[in-house]
Amino acid sequence: MKKSEYRLWKNRIERPYEAFLLERQADYQPNRKETLPADYCMAVKASGKLHEHAESLIAEWIAKQSGPDFIYCDEDCIDEKTGERSHPFLKPEWSPDTLESFFYPGGLVAMKRELVERAVRESGMACDLQSPDFLYECAVRAEAVSHLPLILYHSYEVCGYQYKRKHHVTDGLQTVPYDRTQKISIVILSKDNPSMLERCVSSIRKYSGEAVTELIVIDNGSSRENTGKAEALSAKFDFYYERIPMDFLYSSLCNIGASKASGSFLLFMNDDVEVPCENGFLLKMLEKASDPHTGAVGVKLLYPESKRIQHVGITDLAVGPSHKLATFPDDSDYYYGRNRYTYNVLAVTGACLMVEKQKFDEIGGFDEALFVSYTDVDLCTDLLERGYRNVVLNDVFLYHHESVSRGNDILDDAKRRRMNRERDYYYGKHPFLKEKGDPYYHRNLTPWKLEYEPDVLMPWEDIRQMAEPVEGRRICDAGPSVCASVDSVRQTPDYYEAEGWIFRKQRSGLRYEPGVVLLADGKEVCYTAVRRYRKELPEVFPGERQIDLSGFICRIPRQNIEDVRSAGIEACLYPMHSRKCYAKRESLKGVIDG
Repeated sequence: MKKSEYRLWKNRIERPYEAFLLERQADYQPNRKETLPADYCMAVKASGKLHEHAESLIAEWIAKQSGPDFIYCDEDCIDEKTGERSHPFLKPEWSPDTLESFFYPGGLVAMKRELVERAVRESGMACDLQSPDFLYECAVRAEAVSHLPLILYHSYEVCGYQYKRKHHVTDGLQTVPYDRTQKISIVILSKDNPSMLERCVSSIRKYSGEAVTELIVIDNGSSRENTGKAEALSAKFDFYYERIPMDFLYSSLCNIGASKASGSFLLFMNDDVEVPCENGFLLKMLEKASDPHTGAVGVKLLYPESKRIQHVGITDLAVGPSHKLATFPDDSDYYYGRNRYTYNVLAVTGACLMVEKQKFDEIGGFDEALFVSYTDVDLCTDLLERGYRNVVLNDVFLYHHESVSRGNDILDDAKRRRMNRERDYYYGKHPFLKEKGDPYYHRNLTPWKLEYEPDVLMPWEDIRQMAEPVEGRRICDAGPSVCASVDSVRQTPDYYEAEGWIFRKQRSGLRYEPGVVLLADGKEVCYTAVRRYRKELPEVFPGERQIDLSGFICRIPRQNIEDVRSAGIEACLYPMHSRKCYAKRESLKGVIDG
């Protein structure tokens, strides 16, 4: 690696938001200087300032979007003294349920004057363009809301979003007071897991509060012994139980369960979900699911006996529909309340998903062309395409003992191939996702990671970069002068991913390129790797030079290792201008043990 390239990446690593802004400068150049149309006004929060071209860019947007009633933009924070910018808020498309948690349109909105006048008349409030309360009344009365995805407001406050509301008007429809007595039919699929099923149904019965419920358990073929135990649980906890011997076809089994339901609302739950306490989750979900514009409703799910996040909504990323913030500790707040507030999302997990039965029937239930994977996401996307909005409630949580009963699809070759087929089917059915993207996930947020960060792609984060075998290298033992470690090897549906670090003592870390040696059934093959930033290396090895980019990540396509009985990976170094490869034998980590 050249020193100039090293300095470039160091700056990108240490100041990623600055790099993000530099890469997108062209987006902020209007075609010409313009002013807002006369029938529009702007509301600008006093504790911040506008981008220099804000008015012209908004005027261009109004013309392009055929005159929406209400326009909001993205924003960030700015230091008044240094001018340094930080904390970007790259917002979702129109999200009326998120608006109930806080006034997310933020510090800059543009509105038709007629809309402002109507809000004054109908709300009885005085016109105050600095008031979130009044701007809220304008937003919910707008017939056409548009999000301009550019950062046009810079706030002097780091976090100014604590404003909340309880009830609302959305899309011109007053929220209908919900009927607490409506029956919720809880559909649970279970096979050969009587102890887990008991924990699930007992926690529901214990903490259902005033909700009116019926429980329906569909068993796709438990053993005779476990069938007897399930029947005993049915009598003990008063639920309908039916055993239907068949393969685990999630969509078909859920549709069978729904056909047995007598309630106005369906709640699909996994048998590995547990209600931890009295938190009113059923009535909260029922209240939201009762809104005319709502499709599916989910809740926050945590890993059992922990504060680690399993689900706060599903987002479409480069690898497919994903659980943002999965495994992150829930004792921190992430990206403007993503794990705290109610948010509109592309989808919620079928592990706990409520939907009004009338809406479920309207879309034809679960698509039985999908057997297991993406069934819940597809259901939610069907609802979205019918004009409904899916919602995750993050002020209530349940525990999810994820995939305990079925196992991990990625680690089973047959299940992995089926999952890939079903992913292809899902995208073929919903092409708008590839054409326009997830409406509730900003195009400039990272599509590669589970964090919420601006999309500043580092080489090691690009999962499209697959390792290639290096021909003609003579593999030598690195010896004691090389320090190395293969920290982890993990499997994904498409590749094996090895991470680690390697450098030669008393040499600049820029003089050698990292790689790996794959040992498969006794044969050795060198592979390229991508450098990765490891900020801890200079701290652990204080006498070494320029080793913070001596980490590596190597993704080897699965088909390269598909038919081998055993395989392992060692870290190696490629000297510049040499045909040798120095492998650190002590760093060997197994991949496949036949």
